This record gives sequence, structure tokens and C-alpha cells, in this order.
Amino acid sequence: MRRWPAIAVLFVSISAAGSLAGCGGGTVRPQSVPANENLVTKDDILAVAPDSPQRSLLRWWRAVQYEDRSGHLQLLSPKLRRQRIKDGRGRYDVLLAWGAFVPAKPKIVSTEIRGNRATVFTQVYIRQLVGANRTYETSFPQAFTFVRTNGSWYLADDTFIEQKADETAAASKPSKGNK
Repeated sequence: MRRWPAIAVLFVSISAAGSLAGCGGGTVRPQSVPANENLVTKDDILAVAPDSPQRSLLRWWRAVQYEDRSGHLQLLSPKLRRQRIKDGRGRYDVLLAWGAFVPAKPKIVSTEIRGNRATVFTQVYIRQLVGANRTYETSFPQAFTFVRTNGSWYLADDTFIEQKADETAAASKPSKGNK
């Protein structure tokens, strides 16, 4: 009956590993919501004023999260939309960047509107899984610029999604040492 010491060691190891998983810094908490909690929802969009740059931001973010290339393009300013259709970045950016948007959700901090231009200041919260049932949340500030055309607000600058697409493309390329 030497199996009992082996089972006891296994039990102690599992208990110790569970205790250590909670150690360290940052905000780690048990995940009580689905992993897709950071998806922008219809309720999130309806919670902000209609015909506002804030609503346009959340609609655009959701379009990218769901790889909705036409929705993404429709929420760009007409000038930027024409440019992205011509250079192909509209499709390319969404295809590469959507993975960076899925665990991220912007919280609107403030908005400055001057005539037909607006800047929406946000804190973007990113939720990453840590193990099977915990998440770690980080955040960073990010501003988005909009222009009003024919009464609707459109994203005037798509540098943020371009940056995320370029980061994804660079990360997927093999390093020189791994060729």
C-alpha cells in the first residue's frame, strides 16, 4: 500500500500550487464573468448619448472586435475611408488588429468638442487570463479624434488601429535567429 504517500504528495503539491497562484503583484481576481466581458455591448453603446463622438467610438471599437471590416470603414471619416480603401489598410488593419481589441474595452473619461472636431479621452482596460479562472487587468490612456460630417461623428485618425495591426504583424514574423 505505497500508493497513499504518492497520493498525499500529489495533494500537497496541488494545494501548494493553488496557494502560490494567488501570490504576486497586480490585480488578479477570480473570473466570475465570461472571458468576453470586455466586448463592447449594445447596452454599452446605448448608454452614451446618441449622435455623439463617444457613441461613434464604441460602435467603431465593437466593429473591430467582431472583425466587421465594412462597419470599421463606415465609421472612418469620408476622407480617411477613401484613403484606407485605396491603400488596403482598412481591411488589413482589422484582420490583424482585432485580436488586440477583443480583450480590451475603452472607458470614456472625457470629451472635448470644438465645432466639428472632437477628442474622446479614454482609459483602455485590457483583461488577460491568468491560468484557467483568473484575470489580470491593466489599462492605459488613449485619445481618439473625430470629425462631424453631415451631422454624424467619424473617426478622423486611425493611428491606434494601425499601430495594433503593425505590432501583430511584427510579432508574427520569425526573428532572424529562428529562420
